[in-house]
Amino acid sequence: SARRRIIERMFETARADEIRRLQDRIRGMQRTRLADRTLPTSHALAELLREPSRAGAWCAVVGMPDLGIEAAAAAGIVSGYTCGGPGEPCPGAYFRPNNDVTRGQLSKIVVNTAGWATINPPVAHFRDVPVGSVFYPFVETAVCRGLVSGYDCGPGCYEFRPANNATRGQIAKIAYNAITGAQACAPPAAVTR
Repeated sequence: SARRRIIERMFETARADEIRRLQDRIRGMQRTRLADRTLPTSHALAELLREPSRAGAWCAVVGMPDLGIEAAAAAGIVSGYTCGGPGEPCPGAYFRPNNDVTRGQLSKIVVNTAGWATINPPVAHFRDVPVGSVFYPFVETAVCRGLVSGYDCGPGCYEFRPANNATRGQIAKIAYNAITGAQACAPPAAVTR
């Protein structure tokens, strides 16, 4: 039918536009050389992290001098651990950059990085992330935004497994969806910050 052809052409145009955008982005990254000492950074992150990055010499992503652990912590994107690990004198706060990231932590990192207001619905989506738990508002916000899903554990039962390490595939999917296709979130209850 004519309507179907119109819809197919719309999708083809959208796909072609997305392919061109991605190709332009790849070309832009290929032009960046190590001697340039910087990679393209989103405007939001660049503005947020520029001054903390200039303020001191600390761990950063190679090639991205405006992005580092202390700047991310100052922005509330990541937090650390109190002392108590091997070789960690007390008092003190520690980032432990070589630790794996859990699914719960990843939800918090992505929601905070995006700057989304968290939601606190009265009923939890997952039996292992109950109302009031530390990652509850971040997981619920990520669910509402369409970034994460859980595991079926029986009829009407779903688990998120927030303490499980996030896999590279999960991290890539969540990050990509957050950047390119996060849906609007209509909170079922009051929005908090």
